[in-house]
Amino acid sequence: MGLGYSSLNFRQTNGNNLAKTNNNYFSFRFGGNIMYRYVVHNSMLEGFGILFTEKPDDDPNMPVDVYKLTYNEVVRHMLIAELDASISTRYTTFFYKLNLHTKEFNKPAAKPLNGWGRVGVIFSL
Repeated sequence: MGLGYSSLNFRQTNGNNLAKTNNNYFSFRFGGNIMYRYVVHNSMLEGFGILFTEKPDDDPNMPVDVYKLTYNEVVRHMLIAELDASISTRYTTFFYKLNLHTKEFNKPAAKPLNGWGRVGVIFSL
């Protein structure tokens, strides 16, 4: 579930939400999305399973997995924000994308906000 805004209409963007142009001039696009995500199960944090984790192995020779979190330690309600901008000419597009999201688990080491960005150049032949 989310809400988004773009400076271009649907027909003026390509599948990557980047500006496209068919003339010799340049075009500029900026956009943003705010989304809500409910996490049913996070296998990366809770262990293998589709909806529930498998029972732990009772073998005393197996090491204890200190990185596996319990159900209550995983944050189920997340907010995600995406910001992007691109400048296109006839054969080249320069873009920047930023993705921010709230924390995924309740531990002292968890930052309240995490994010990453991507910078790129696309050449059209």
